[in-house]
Amino acid sequence: MTLNTYNEQSAQQHELNGARRAWISRLVERLIPDRSCCTAYLEVCHAILKDFRKHIIDSDEHTGYTLLLVWIHNDNSSRWIQYALSAKQGIDLVPLVVLMLDIGKTCKALVESDRARYDSVSQEGWTWLGRHLNQICTLWLGTHIAVARRSLALAGAILRYHKHPDAIQTTLTSLVTYIRALHQHMTRIQLYSLFEPERTEFFYSNSSGDNNDNDEDEQLTVDRECLKQATQIFFTAIAALADVTPNNSPNYDTLKGCLQELVDYITFFCQETEDILDILFELHGNNDEDAVNLQLDILNLYEKLTSLSSAQGNAQGLHNDIKHILDTAGISPNRLFLFFCQRTGMDHSLLVDLLLSNETEFLLFFVQYLKYVERNPEIFVYACNDFVAEDHPKEEVTDMLRGVMAVLQSGGFPYNPTYLINRLTNVLKLLE
Repeated sequence: MTLNTYNEQSAQQHELNGARRAWISRLVERLIPDRSCCTAYLEVCHAILKDFRKHIIDSDEHTGYTLLLVWIHNDNSSRWIQYALSAKQGIDLVPLVVLMLDIGKTCKALVESDRARYDSVSQEGWTWLGRHLNQICTLWLGTHIAVARRSLALAGAILRYHKHPDAIQTTLTSLVTYIRALHQHMTRIQLYSLFEPERTEFFYSNSSGDNNDNDEDEQLTVDRECLKQATQIFFTAIAALADVTPNNSPNYDTLKGCLQELVDYITFFCQETEDILDILFELHGNNDEDAVNLQLDILNLYEKLTSLSSAQGNAQGLHNDIKHILDTAGISPNRLFLFFCQRTGMDHSLLVDLLLSNETEFLLFFVQYLKYVERNPEIFVYACNDFVAEDHPKEEVTDMLRGVMAVLQSGGFPYNPTYLINRLTNVLKLLE
């Protein structure tokens, strides 16, 4: 290639990029004055970003990358979204929330592409989404179930990648409002009706609590998926909150107050609920990936709290308050794992199936959990004796783990199970 040819191609590429930016800018700007075509324009943006994530390797030259930059850098688009989320009339919120989810997924994909120069763009995207978090949280109790589901998913994603104290405070305050509404407008019968076998994960029907006299404005827009998303937001929020201290957050006292209000509601809720673990697994147990991720999230949170307690000593922090929340609710890595096994009849073959599957993170969880048990054998034995409904609970759990190890030792696994066998051997010795 000659120098002239290279210069010509560079000029053409520059001209093409300029034309692409101009076209994308016009597309986004058309959203503002033209409400009648708003849904169509949003769906075009959704399709472009979705295709971009499939071709992330060509990010510089893909229209989706230009579209992402225009959305997060265009002041008019940000003001329009603020208006659209607050007005809630005349604009279909479903494609708007879907687009914002797309922007979050695209920012996540940029980070996962292992191209360091896109980290700043990704962070700008999450910061941009974080500016709208307060309005997004008001959609949780909206009148459209698709908006409620997606706004909960969007808020959870923002908090995972934008752990600013203001975002944590907004989420905690919104969770208090959400829990208060659930308690006020949903009866026990309505709650457990969501878990009936004929109701699929995304089944929804309008329902009103006994206290609202069927006022349409007071109806609760909620289904099993909404409750699952809300519990995931709760665990994400308190995991982010564990890092907060008076030194790194001017909102420390406010955050602590929000946390205490959550403690009060959860304490009250647990007094009315036979077993919160039953509800957690009803929400997550129909999907192996969800059930495993729930246990992995709680295990990671406990290990983080332990690490913070050791590092900070007597320094003031919120990790003790968070631990109190989990203890109050009866949620711990051991109780979750034992409850999960008990629901499946202490069958070691299920654990083996999960260890063989590449559709979940169970192998990662199981290795990490066995290390946790090695460090805290007394707590594990206590949980077995306190929780497993058998005459010899520790022996019941030990037999299940021995069954897993026997299969591992028999061979035929698609990976080398030696490390896992060693971990199981150490745990079984401690239990003996």
